[in-house]
Amino acid sequence: MTMTRSTMIRSTRYFLFSVSIVLSLLCNPYSTAQEQPLLTKQQLRALLQTSNTAADENAADEKKIAAYYRAEEKGYHGKAQEFAEQAALEEHHPALMESKQGISCLCPAHFRYFAQYYEREAQKSAALAELHERTAQKGLESPR
Repeated sequence: MTMTRSTMIRSTRYFLFSVSIVLSLLCNPYSTAQEQPLLTKQQLRALLQTSNTAADENAADEKKIAAYYRAEEKGYHGKAQEFAEQAALEEHHPALMESKQGISCLCPAHFRYFAQYYEREAQKSAALAELHERTAQKGLESPR
């Protein structure tokens, strides 16, 4: 069973790509030591529904909500950076894998799209965090 040079190169690239994926998952701080959000989504929904209560409780709730969105923003920035790095890597070392349709799904445009998507999500979370921080500040400043 002899392998041609192109088959050996392709096999080597598949193997190296697989190893790099496994290593990135094992060494990635976002996947192994990812911060748990301060609130669950269910708790967030409950806080958002009841955030129009007394001013003392409102300010504390708004701070919790803002902290949740800040943590979410941090996670989205991490994912965006991860995809941007992968896009840069793919531009210099294109993958040789092809799908059944003959088009590689590991093209740089794919990774750039998700990097931009997560960056937009991070911006949305930052805006929501800012809104809730301002609301909490107004709640603390209001006369009682």
